[in-house]
Amino acid sequence: MLATIIMTVVITAAVLIAGYLIYGAVKDSSWSIHPAGAAGASGNGTVTMTEYSDFQCPFCGQAYPTVKQLQQMYGNKLVLVYKQFPLPFHPYAEKAAEASLCAQDQGKFWQMYDQMFTHQDALTVDDLKADAVQLGMDATTFNTCLDSGSKVAAIQADIAEGQKLGVSGTPTFFINGQSIVGAQPLATFTAAINAALGTSGSGSAAAGSSATTTGTSTANDPIVTLTVINDSTCAACDAQNIIDVTKQQLFPTAQVVMLDKNDEAAQQLISSLNISALPAYIFSSNIAQAANFAKVSPALINEGGYYVIAPGAAGPVRFTTELNISGKALLGSPNAPVTIIEFSDFECPYCKQFQDAVMPNLTTNYIDTGKVKMVYMEFPLDSIHPYAHNAALAAECAEEQNQFWAYHDALFADQSNIDVPALKAKAAALGLNTSQFNTCLDTKRYEPLVQAELAMGQSFGISGTPGFLVNGIFIGGALPYDQFAAIVNDELNAKASQ
Repeated sequence: MLATIIMTVVITAAVLIAGYLIYGAVKDSSWSIHPAGAAGASGNGTVTMTEYSDFQCPFCGQAYPTVKQLQQMYGNKLVLVYKQFPLPFHPYAEKAAEASLCAQDQGKFWQMYDQMFTHQDALTVDDLKADAVQLGMDATTFNTCLDSGSKVAAIQADIAEGQKLGVSGTPTFFINGQSIVGAQPLATFTAAINAALGTSGSGSAAAGSSATTTGTSTANDPIVTLTVINDSTCAACDAQNIIDVTKQQLFPTAQVVMLDKNDEAAQQLISSLNISALPAYIFSSNIAQAANFAKVSPALINEGGYYVIAPGAAGPVRFTTELNISGKALLGSPNAPVTIIEFSDFECPYCKQFQDAVMPNLTTNYIDTGKVKMVYMEFPLDSIHPYAHNAALAAECAEEQNQFWAYHDALFADQSNIDVPALKAKAAALGLNTSQFNTCLDTKRYEPLVQAELAMGQSFGISGTPGFLVNGIFIGGALPYDQFAAIVNDELNAKASQ
């Protein structure tokens, strides 16, 4: 068992400010994407526009009418390729992505694409199955496909491809290799497409230094002060990407003041503005008069006469907080220098993918060698996984008999069979005291613990599974083993140099 650990949490989440991906913006504009093998491709022209997107993402929904307008404007001159990039904090995005590929099997990808983007508020599994019937698909074939999780590997391949390009948020577009990030205005797209076609037209973006890449004139913007408070000991907390995009795309008049957290001026701002995460991005109040203010205002908090970017929309951030993992089953040596905390769901297909594809090598190379210790936190997604909550309770009942990890493995080994009778049968098969286990499960003895761990995960911005903290560094989703290993190795090297 582990006592309370004081952890510094670094969340390297993709950052979307009103449709602009600020952190991790795509930098490789020379790479060309082709439609072969893509989830969906329309058109046969010489310009290819590839969209990495998420059917539940509100900014992708904002971009959808623009994409349709571009198809109408350019016809067969434009090839549209759709790549799956469901974000872990959108609980319905995973199944929606699978549904689009199941629809593709019946030649209905683009019809399903239209249906889901025009009905983003109706993406439950039942909604998706009803959509398939409405669109004239064979319901039995579609439902079997959707329920089986057979498309998960293809979706993960798209995600991995996007990540190699630097994609970390949606929507992200490539037009013959030129990247466009976010739900940009039509003129931004037409300028790129016209350039690729070697033509000019009314859709081209207006020229002039008084316009940002948003297409909005900033000629009359006031001089805005952006104060950035950072922590020099946090290697992941690089504020430069956000500063660059702020000045180049949103507020070109911004003047930047950099402060270290230990500076007296920084301490005063941290105290007066109740800042809990660094880096902190603090704008002067006159940002409200800037032309692009409305585009970013949903991500700003008006506090004490300043506008502060909310921590959840501010790129890599460091929280200093107490993460209580006392009483949790530990896998590995208590003295291991790297701690991985997993927030997971026993019914989630991506959590199973992590167990099947990553855990064996992670166990052999790091856990069994004393380099990594692992803790599992319950994070059942009740809205989409009806059996996950009881499975979480059952796992904690198994922990009561010191059999958490054996029971954990049994649940993931047979993920389709986790109703209450099956949960009790698994306990019996492992030799647990069934009377004690069944009473524990039937009375929901560990419901307060499950709720506490859900709240704990949500406090770190986790809303989808799996989510991990590797010595406090956040990883969202079932990344490939080599990416996990790279992060673990970085942490091991950092510990060794201390």
